[in-house]
Parts: sequence; C-alpha cells; structure tokens
Amino acid sequence: SDGLRTFRIAPRFDVGFDSDTRVQGGYEYIALEARTGSGLDQIGGGEFGEVAHGWAGLTQRIGRVLLGGTLGQARAESHDLITYSGFARFDVSDELKLTVERLSGFAAISPRTVALGLTRLAHRGQIEWTPAIRYVIAADASYEDLSDGNERWEMFVAPRVALARTERVNLDFGLLAHRFG
Repeated sequence: SDGLRTFRIAPRFDVGFDSDTRVQGGYEYIALEARTGSGLDQIGGGEFGEVAHGWAGLTQRIGRVLLGGTLGQARAESHDLITYSGFARFDVSDELKLTVERLSGFAAISPRTVALGLTRLAHRGQIEWTPAIRYVIAADASYEDLSDGNERWEMFVAPRVALARTERVNLDFGLLAHRFG
C-alpha cells in the first residue's frame, strides 16, 4: 500500500580448503524507491536510495564448533560505514545445531533510512533440531538496534517432515510461523 519498491543483487563466492577453512566474499547492491509523500521517501522528497556493500570473510571449523566473521565497506548516499559480522555454530550432536551471530550494517529499509544513514546492529540465534530421521524443527530469532533508537525483532519456527525420499524426488511437508515487531 505504500508503493515501496526494492531491487537487490548480491553475487558472492565461497571457497573451501582441506583444512576446513573457507574464504568468502561478496557484493550487495540495494536500490529502493518510494512515492513522494509516502513517508518512506527522503526527507527532502527524493524517491530513490541506494546501498552498495562489499565484504570478505573467513570460517574455520574447530572440532564441533564453526567460527566465522566478515569485514566490509558499505556506502549509502553520502555515508560510509565499516561493516562486520561474527558467528559461532555449535554442533552439539548430529541431531542439534545452535548458532549465534552478530552483524552490523546500514538499515536499508527505505530511501529515507538510507538517506539518513541509519545503521543497525543485529543479534541472531538459530536452532536446528532433528529428533528423528524424518523430522526437523528449525527456529530463528533476531533482535536489531537501529541508530535512531528504534528496535526490530522477529521469530521463525519451521517444523517439517520428509514424506518421500527417492532417487528422483525428495518431498518434505512443513509449516512456517513468523512473528515480528
């Protein structure tokens, strides 16, 4: 209803080595457009906003723990930002994986947030539990602090069951519950 349009392109690479080290990198370009007067346009009335972000990172497995991080540079309008992320995934068992992550970057929500140079600091947790070979329950929760004092949060829960596993077809049935604020 607000007429917000988003275009995103994000090529990336990921190279793995025998030492369980991975080198990753990528580039992300986001273009946003909002109608003048919608409240999502720039304060001066501009309808467009753009964010360009390049990054590189490493991951390393140490036993049952996978550690990783990235460092990057982002540009939005006349604002530059050094970005970062870090995560740890704990493979508690073959059935249970826990991940925690922290990342920073621009809040590319609308042309207004881009023009203002709003940033976000996000914290995320994920759980993937496989109680039996056919069943998987995935849950994801995140919390973001925006530089203007606002907060965002969201939660996903996605159980699924394998209905068919054949040479030609893998068929799962699942549900996704999503809540945000």
